[in-house]
Amino acid sequence: MAKHFSGEEKLRIVLESIIRGISKDEQCKKYECSETDFDAWREHLVTNGGKVFEPGYGIVAKKSIHPSSGGWFSKFVLSFSILVNIAFVSAVLAWQMKWIDLGSYLPKSQVASTAEPSSPSMSGTGVKGVETLESLSLMTKSSTAKQSTLSSSGASSRTDSSPMPVVSVPIPSSTKAPMYSGLAGRPRPTFEIDAFGVRTLGRQIVFALDASDYMTRGSRVGQFRELKEKLRLAISRLSEKNHFNLLVFRNLREIEMFGKTILLANSTNKSLALKWLKEIGEPYEKKQAASIRRPNDRDIMDKPPPGTVGPWYALYCAIKNYHPDAVFVLTGECSSMRPQDFSSVDSTKSDLRKTGDPDDLFKWELRTKTLRRTAVKWLLVSMKADEMPPTTQDELELLALARLQMTLPPKPQVSSSASWPWRDVYQKFRDALNHGESDLPIVHFVVALPEGVTWPADLSDTAGEFARMAKGQLMFTNATPP
Repeated sequence: MAKHFSGEEKLRIVLESIIRGISKDEQCKKYECSETDFDAWREHLVTNGGKVFEPGYGIVAKKSIHPSSGGWFSKFVLSFSILVNIAFVSAVLAWQMKWIDLGSYLPKSQVASTAEPSSPSMSGTGVKGVETLESLSLMTKSSTAKQSTLSSSGASSRTDSSPMPVVSVPIPSSTKAPMYSGLAGRPRPTFEIDAFGVRTLGRQIVFALDASDYMTRGSRVGQFRELKEKLRLAISRLSEKNHFNLLVFRNLREIEMFGKTILLANSTNKSLALKWLKEIGEPYEKKQAASIRRPNDRDIMDKPPPGTVGPWYALYCAIKNYHPDAVFVLTGECSSMRPQDFSSVDSTKSDLRKTGDPDDLFKWELRTKTLRRTAVKWLLVSMKADEMPPTTQDELELLALARLQMTLPPKPQVSSSASWPWRDVYQKFRDALNHGESDLPIVHFVVALPEGVTWPADLSDTAGEFARMAKGQLMFTNATPP
């Protein structure tokens, strides 16, 4: 039985014989074909092979396989139709969502003609009139006047078939809703946080926490932990659209930051900040901090001027380096710190107030000795079993006198108890800050003081003055404000 070959195989057999110079006998034996067939294939190739290169060869076959896809005009019509449909659907969607106020774009006459008709029962005419939202009061007055006229003439309202006149009321341009992010009718969003009992507008928030020894030692530990818990709640409530940073300041002029820049309040950053907050002021904090290097005062680009200490130091760093919308300063008995206790602070540049004669202090102690001792004895007897007494004699005396609602004569200041001139510190802070009231962020001071302890008058006055200027508050917790 003769073997069947495809046209491609026949071509390959003939071309292989011609190109490689293989004889007809060998080629026929190799492919098991007859010499007659081989001669017919070769003759066909030589005779008709040139037609392959003739112009127009194969076009008919190609057209029959690939149908026409249309000209440029049909493509243009199809694209234009798709765009028109998309625009129409978008316009209908925007109108349904009230993103577009069509009334503000139509002429006055068209606005009046497209308004809803009034109720048939109006003025008893039974004929529909045209009514706009802004002409309700005018239509009411017109209806009342028309009824009085009809009743005086005795004419029946049913016989009056004349249509009510169309009243064109211009729509003021202010009715068009303001634009925000390209969407009409959408109000500009406001960002608000709830922290320490006050709701504060702002998107970028900085918290400055005082972790000095007077906040974390002795009987103040419990109060400091309560303050940290309130701060934890405030950070947890931040939206993911907020930005925040946490500053921790110690010993009047030492500071650490959670980040070098203000950070997005996503779940990761808030979780890391809360983990650090949990360690602050705890006995194991130094061991944990040894393995983590946080940004500190060396990373502050705009440093506070000399003589700026305590809460003013932290507030300056927060405002000048992070440009926030709101700042919360959480501090305590910073007035108990003495300038001579810190070698890093040049007290000669702070203009410390002049101190009194030591003899005046001795006379004051003699004059108030009996009263102070009696008050302390009463306090120790009246305290509850689970109540922790203050650790120092001065604190015992202050707490006892506060509970008895008694006051002592002013205590003379001598070199051993020299304090910061807070009015001068505040003035240096303001001069270096160089911000007008409109440029200030909202600033809140949250002050946690032991019972019976108050801030010096010049410190509380300056903090209250700046808080009012910055649209914030000065808040005292667990203590009577000065």
